[in-house]
Amino acid sequence: MPRTPPAATLPGHHTPSGPLRSMEGAVLYGVTHSPWVEGVRLAMAHASTLPPVTSHPHSLSRVWHQGLVFPALRLADGSIHGDSFHVYSLLEAAGQPLGLAGVPAADRDHAQAELERLFLTYAPGRCIEGRRWRFITAWSQMREHPYTPWGVLSRAFVSIYFFVLIRLGIRLTRARGRPVYDLARIENQIQAWDARLADTPWLTAAAPGFLDFALLGHIQCMASGLTDELLPILRRQEHLMSWLARMLEGLRDVPDLHARRVLEPDLTLPRAGSGEQALFWFAWACCLWAWPLTGAALLLLLARRPRNPGHSGAVIARQRAQKSPTAPSGD
Repeated sequence: MPRTPPAATLPGHHTPSGPLRSMEGAVLYGVTHSPWVEGVRLAMAHASTLPPVTSHPHSLSRVWHQGLVFPALRLADGSIHGDSFHVYSLLEAAGQPLGLAGVPAADRDHAQAELERLFLTYAPGRCIEGRRWRFITAWSQMREHPYTPWGVLSRAFVSIYFFVLIRLGIRLTRARGRPVYDLARIENQIQAWDARLADTPWLTAAAPGFLDFALLGHIQCMASGLTDELLPILRRQEHLMSWLARMLEGLRDVPDLHARRVLEPDLTLPRAGSGEQALFWFAWACCLWAWPLTGAALLLLLARRPRNPGHSGAVIARQRAQKSPTAPSGD
């Protein structure tokens, strides 16, 4: 598997030694189109610990109790950890400086909520009318790192799950009378991140930190092929583009670096091989053939999704709950 460049490529680049060896043997559950997975994958690659990425869940029991939520990092000791910001804390505890020390939990939650709002604003564009079939096709072309048949088979079902999840979100947004995919609003959100970079080379500290990798994960998602209309918006952000060039230079040997398309418009990224895609479509067709069973599984997993504290929108929901007034106790 390709490895990241030598330590001198990015400020703060950390070569694994001592505590960081606890990340050796770690496996990341998710896909390279997930912004939360990509933030973690690239942060680990920054420390020369590029993890295997698989669409096959680590634990069916975990999926049963907490639904299908990315990412989930399984360590060599068998423990499984979800929520990308929690994983950043694990990486820092293992010896990779990510700028978390001294950042209050409230500030971390605020930054994570901002990224959740950004994601919930642009994610519907991946599956709007005219793009629904392309959404599934894009999932068929993703690559496992390394390739495993079980990963491809699992990804076929997961693609249907996220298709249904996004389409339900689109219908709910329309029912509330809100615009489903507002490019002006997305640009306003991206401009806010550009403004943060006006007087500093990195978002976190003197070197790339947790927030830099978290934002890069979202740019990875935007540039993965389903929302190309967002690329010109990104290119209009002067400070963000300079930051992106610095980030990508230090990660240039990482596979499936979709964000390179922002800087290189003619770049074509590699896709899964024909055999891998054929297996995906076979599994996808089987899911449709067994629709009563597939539909029941989808309903169950969607119902269990809110139990997972790492699902998209969870931090926003917690903040809203904290702000809402409590009912009188009656005492």
